[in-house]
Amino acid sequence: MPRQRALVLGLMIAGLYYLIIFDGGELERANIESLNQQKKTKQAELQRLEGQMRNVREYEAAKVQVGQEIEKIVSFIPRDFRISEFMKILSTEAKAAGTSIVNIADSSGRAGIDHGFFKEISVRVELEGSFSQVMVFLSYLTKIDRVITMSELSVEQKLSRSPKESEGSLIQFQAVFSGYRYLEAASKK
Repeated sequence: MPRQRALVLGLMIAGLYYLIIFDGGELERANIESLNQQKKTKQAELQRLEGQMRNVREYEAAKVQVGQEIEKIVSFIPRDFRISEFMKILSTEAKAAGTSIVNIADSSGRAGIDHGFFKEISVRVELEGSFSQVMVFLSYLTKIDRVITMSELSVEQKLSRSPKESEGSLIQFQAVFSGYRYLEAASKK
């Protein structure tokens, strides 16, 4: 009998164990499924963060490239460009082209127009020479490492008094040339 009791007691304990404690691995399956779901969530977050990191690297590369391009542009609009330097450049190029300088003067009313981060400096130029000399002068200006614009252009043939002079006829060239100076303080606002 003690064996039967032990057997019955063992079966009761086994039954209680089965009913109360034994779950057939359901808890482990639920934990595994939960961990797999967390893994998927973390992988998706990792991919999102890697995409953001790629975007940050692309942004940094673009920022460096744009910064270099802006520095190059600013080099053509110097910080220390003055009206006297601009007039000297224009007269030097006019002389080099072989034209006669009639007048080079600060263009009153247009000089020093502030455009926010740059200032416009204007000079009125009057030259006399052959058409090819004037074109050479303009060509020389395109080779200067400055942004220079031209407005109020006027070209007139200068009348000669003798037929001999009319063969190499002269023209009178007038224009307002504008150079630009970078205003560093305004660009930091």
